[in-house]
Amino acid sequence: MTENEIATKQIEEINSELDDINSYPDIPEEKKGRIRNLIGFWLLGLCNNYPYVIMLSAAFDILYPKNGDAPRK
Repeated sequence: MTENEIATKQIEEINSELDDINSYPDIPEEKKGRIRNLIGFWLLGLCNNYPYVIMLSAAFDILYPKNGDAPRK
């Protein structure tokens, strides 16, 4: 075999390995919708919780403006 044939064969082997790596399994439509809904649920849940935390921290700062510490009991 010549060098060109060996190089061509190696390139073909590498390409076939890459094709195997890059071939993703098809996900059924039902699963796609479920995955999308779960991701949306968690993202919107985090967005819903964020303003609550901000408001609580701001209220704490308003109640105890000097140094942010709560009064001792």
